[in-house]
Amino acid sequence: MPLKALTQGLTLLGGILTLGIAIYAAQGAESRTLQFLILVILWACSPYAALFVLARRVAASGPWLIVLPICALATMLFGLYFFWQGFFVQPDPQSGLLFIFLPFYQLAFVGVVFVIGALTKAWSGRARERT
Repeated sequence: MPLKALTQGLTLLGGILTLGIAIYAAQGAESRTLQFLILVILWACSPYAALFVLARRVAASGPWLIVLPICALATMLFGLYFFWQGFFVQPDPQSGLLFIFLPFYQLAFVGVVFVIGALTKAWSGRARERT
């Protein structure tokens, strides 16, 4: 149970930090772009929402309890590293594109972890049936 709570905490922290960076990046944005900004923020936080839902649905035991916190930490550190580089270390006018492309890579990573976990669970279930 503590690992499940850790995963949920990491995903919430990642989402909140991404939201904070998005608000920082949107300084001086006009009110006409508010709808687009909300969509971009939702898209940027979607990997963390996917991990949060996975953490809520995970079984109380098994390899998922170890894999999901590691996946959440890797996803959060990957995203925050590139946001930090793009907005604070080497600021660039195109850094806003990170909010469009980075969540795609984060979601792809989460999807790969989910598929590998599902296949592992299916294979272990089949191995138990044979014995």
